[in-house]
Amino acid sequence: MVRFFNNLRIGEKIGLTTVSLGIVHALEQTGVKVTFFKPVAEKTPGSDYADLSTAILNETCNIPTVPPLDQNHAERLIAASKGDDLLEEVIGRLEAHKSDAQLIVVEGMVPNRDITFANRFNLEIARTLGSQVVFVGTPGHRGAAEILERMKIASNYFSGKNGCTVAGCIINKICVDQDDTEDLPVIVSDIAPPTTVTREQLEEQFGKDEMKLLGAIPWNRAISAPRVCDLTKYLGANSINTGESQTRRIRNIKMYAAALSENEFVAGTFIVTPGNRSDVLVAAALASMNGVDIAGILLNDNRLPEPAVMDLCAEAMAGGLPVLSTSADTWSTASALQNFNLSLAVDDFERSVYS
Repeated sequence: MVRFFNNLRIGEKIGLTTVSLGIVHALEQTGVKVTFFKPVAEKTPGSDYADLSTAILNETCNIPTVPPLDQNHAERLIAASKGDDLLEEVIGRLEAHKSDAQLIVVEGMVPNRDITFANRFNLEIARTLGSQVVFVGTPGHRGAAEILERMKIASNYFSGKNGCTVAGCIINKICVDQDDTEDLPVIVSDIAPPTTVTREQLEEQFGKDEMKLLGAIPWNRAISAPRVCDLTKYLGANSINTGESQTRRIRNIKMYAAALSENEFVAGTFIVTPGNRSDVLVAAALASMNGVDIAGILLNDNRLPEPAVMDLCAEAMAGGLPVLSTSADTWSTASALQNFNLSLAVDDFERSVYS
């Protein structure tokens, strides 16, 4: 008999995609014949794919996936009060593609202001399939007791009279130290606010309750960082030197409009500066040549350094330092960075495997 696990998000920016992928990979490694299913595709801003989770598995491994239904089609059925028809289509597609799976991991829809029917739809899917529901959340600024209470509230909606079996919960991004986020740009630090909650505290708290703690995943700053090529694509920046854009990761962003100070550059720094700031470009190139793993440099304001300055940076660029340019001014660039979507890129194999 096929078993189903339905992963559902509780809260914002909890990393549902990476947790779902991690569960799939873990099951595969134990020899279980696992299939992944996202019932309705959810478009990720900035992505060319209909559904990110399904696309990542299709691109990076041989794990079978069930093609999701189109989101617009699902919304039209819901708007026409044809929720039962939508449910039938989902089940029919699953039956047609589940092949010889022993276990199917179902990633629930993410509730937001654009998908108001998500919670009810997730409930109906879980109830129809007889899934074991797994809640996925993050500590945020909560303590262990508050986290447990939050999971129990979610459990009450699915269990009891609604007839779903709750397997337990997974808490992602625990043990995030303040020191590990204070130098990050808002776009990165916001996905993992500082927390003092530890695995031991969670195990102690959940050990007193029927709600099971299935896993507690520490936040890994390194694999949470996007690549330079991801930011290049998002900004539509021009590449002066592609270098190691596919592998260098952005762990913090520094924007320069004033004078440089000592010890400005650390590993993973992505530098944003006007193109006429030759001092910043040369200093970064020297740091790179001296072994500091600079993520990359973005020259804005539609300005480029003099050829003589670029010659001084030639060795660093030959060593892989990415250098980009954009016509946007500093303010526009900073605003764009605030909205950079940190979702896992389909071709980012390292993050998809180790997240």
